Amino acid sequence: MKRYFPLLIVLLCTVIGFLAGWYVGYTRPASRMEHIFSEGRRIAGMSEQQMVRWIPHAVEAAEFMEREQALASLETLGFLSQGNTQRVEEHLTSCLGMYYHDYHAPYGGDSNLLARIEAAAATNRILAKSIEQSKHCR
Repeated sequence: MKRYFPLLIVLLCTVIGFLAGWYVGYTRPASRMEHIFSEGRRIAGMSEQQMVRWIPHAVEAAEFMEREQALASLETLGFLSQGNTQRVEEHLTSCLGMYYHDYHAPYGGDSNLLARIEAAAATNRILAKSIEQSKHCR
């Protein structure tokens, strides 16, 4: 029996390690995703079926926004490579102005980011003009 004791300990530790890895690596992320799904459902006020139908549209919208950001970044890089810093500044401030327009109170954007945009507008006349123009669009 003493001969098999170390082998049993190794086997037991292997099984415990496998089970712990399965629990942490599989059940915890699945439980987290289920929590995110149910919280999103609660906030949106949708049934489970409505949420399942809505998710592909949300993913498509996110992909569209990321594509637009990538295109805007490429355009900005083009201006930089041409040495046209004035155009870069105008382009970037228009992007910030659009974010400010879409998300300032009462629309619930990132309050820290909005505060940083407003602080930057205090020292940048082009950004201040872009924000001012965005206020008149409503």
